[in-house]
Amino acid sequence: MAEADATPAAKASEEELRPKAEPKAEPKAEPKAEPKEALSDRALHLTSPACPPGLEDYLPTRLTVLVFTSPVTSQTSLEMILAVIESFKFVPGLAECRLLVTCDGPGKISGALRPKKGFVTSEVAEQYKQYIEQLRSALGESCVLALPEREGFGRAVRAALERVATPYVMICQHDNLFIRPIDLCSVMRIMESNTQVLKCVHFTSPKTKFDGEAGDDVCLRRVEDRLGRVGGGARTFSAPTVGTPDSATSCMTFWPMPSWLERNHVCETAHYRNFVLGPGTRIKSGQFIEETFGQQMRQDLAAGADHDKYGVYRLIDISESATIHLDGRTYLPAQELRRRGWRESTLYARLAQQHALWLHTGNWISSVDVVLSSEPSHS
Repeated sequence: MAEADATPAAKASEEELRPKAEPKAEPKAEPKAEPKEALSDRALHLTSPACPPGLEDYLPTRLTVLVFTSPVTSQTSLEMILAVIESFKFVPGLAECRLLVTCDGPGKISGALRPKKGFVTSEVAEQYKQYIEQLRSALGESCVLALPEREGFGRAVRAALERVATPYVMICQHDNLFIRPIDLCSVMRIMESNTQVLKCVHFTSPKTKFDGEAGDDVCLRRVEDRLGRVGGGARTFSAPTVGTPDSATSCMTFWPMPSWLERNHVCETAHYRNFVLGPGTRIKSGQFIEETFGQQMRQDLAAGADHDKYGVYRLIDISESATIHLDGRTYLPAQELRRRGWRESTLYARLAQQHALWLHTGNWISSVDVVLSSEPSHS
């Protein structure tokens, strides 16, 4: 089940493709293994941004990135999933975190391709097997978890969480790409300072873009129109700022989410294990979290439940979307476009240019029209 506000790239005509005491030494992150071979399928090439002084090891010691993949016809190449992983370099510190790609089982062999129902053709099953081996070769064995049977997204998350040792996780789909910076270090410091309330944070999506400056009345009306007020209105949370006097704080604005969604988000690992996927959540094979726990959450809040126990918020920072949905079901790698004689997308080149400009100037220059404009038709 796709998130309600996800928009396929193929239809992207509108939106494409502790209080400070004595400083304590941060634990050192484990060095990240380099890929074992050249990633020839990588179409997006970015440079990792520098982390703020004093925070170089902050995210890697606290956060594990979990990427989830399952059979789709675009897996003749690693291009799409490698672009998603490369896009982590839009978020300072994220690319340095431990990565685990969880590959759901292929499902049952059938004459018809119906991956959402758990049926794949023998050709797609073989293609998916080769895709997993290519992932292992490119990323390293320790970065790939292949499930023997089809479990579905909910159970796949549960299996991946068993291999997480950090207090936070970033959940990413294999076709959801970051396309602008996010101050994740500040987000997580604020989460750590407000653990009773702020447990999970989503980011601006194509359908929750807003006009005006983050936090102003125009912006908040746009967000409210999309998300409603079932969990209340905008809230501002803060945390001590690293490397500044004790009284200095970082503040960010968040909007309570009315239900659980599966677009890229950061969450407390314990909250996921013990509550979202805890004993009270029954997930059958093939089910998504948003259609089980998410529906339960929506009904609970509508009946007047306290939103704090769910703790799911959307960050209100920059007005433009933080991600786009490439749609793995319709995505065509560049080599396939060339084989068919179709025009190639310029999305990755445009993202790389905008990323390089951000690194060079130190400022993010919003260019939604450039980055999210429609791709030429393939005909």
